[in-house]
Amino acid sequence: MKLRLNTLKTAVALLSSLPVLMLSGCGLIHDPDSEGCDPVYRVGFLYDRNMKFADAFPVEVEEVTLHVIDGDGQVVWSGTDKGAQLAEKGYMMNVPVRPGTYTLVAWCSSAAPETFEAGYDGTLTGLKVDFGTELREDGTEHIFRKLDRLYHGYETEVEFPDTEGGEYHYTVPLTKDTNHFVVTLQQLSGEPIDKDLVEFEITDDNAHLASDNSPIKGRQLTYHQWHSATVDANLSTRVEANSRFAGVVAELTTSRLMTDSNASLRVYRSDNGTTIASIRLIDALLLVMGLENSRRLTPQQYLDYKDEYNLTFFLDENHRWLDGLLQIESWRVVYGDQAV
Repeated sequence: MKLRLNTLKTAVALLSSLPVLMLSGCGLIHDPDSEGCDPVYRVGFLYDRNMKFADAFPVEVEEVTLHVIDGDGQVVWSGTDKGAQLAEKGYMMNVPVRPGTYTLVAWCSSAAPETFEAGYDGTLTGLKVDFGTELREDGTEHIFRKLDRLYHGYETEVEFPDTEGGEYHYTVPLTKDTNHFVVTLQQLSGEPIDKDLVEFEITDDNAHLASDNSPIKGRQLTYHQWHSATVDANLSTRVEANSRFAGVVAELTTSRLMTDSNASLRVYRSDNGTTIASIRLIDALLLVMGLENSRRLTPQQYLDYKDEYNLTFFLDENHRWLDGLLQIESWRVVYGDQAV
């Protein structure tokens, strides 16, 4: 049997305007009578859809599940990687499928997620995520826990070439679907507030996310605070009452926020249900998007890129929302219409 050097082939493919380059052939030495070797397909992941515009995949994502769907909408291959390997430089997942044109769907998360369930029935339409909710007797659904981090990737018309040998690299950009809210109720009189007398909740219709990451409408969901604390700090050496910072700080997490949603944020008394403050959430968040962000991002991109929000409601001495005054991040806005 004679041996000869195999001719190396080069190939370039495109995915989401990112170059895909074959790095090697099927081996420098092979049997000329063999049928050659199959191409190798490898998929990496990029999470730079954040306010730093930098790839945070290695430090945030701890588990990756990728699905490859054919033109008939059938899942032809699924694979999961987890752990320290995802933080390694140049991490990519090997995808052993036949050449063809596919849709790639990725669901990524923090380690061992418990607050959402992946529903896969072997088809594109069946690749969806449901957040684990508690169903009450009145038919309403609620979440009281901190949500695990969830990320989604979706690419269509991805060509896996049919060549003899070659290694092809692809990149799937990710969108973070979970959001973290820190909501402060500040008592300007300096009098402390008992955290057990105040409830915080966000209501939205985003309990289900489809394979393309769009919320499946039809199930209103209420997110409750998973942590709250009474804060009472003396900010001055003077004994004046208004030199103290007093109030309640609560933390909530939600699923993906959309510009067309009717999401609302409500703060109310737990003893009698009286509303203290209530806003249309998406309107309020987009009010402080700012000029610089609006030059770089659409409103929906802003909601997807910014995954942490800080909101402060100010109360007068009668525990009423002071003139609709609301602080979001470092912006102060007067929310004229308090009704939702």
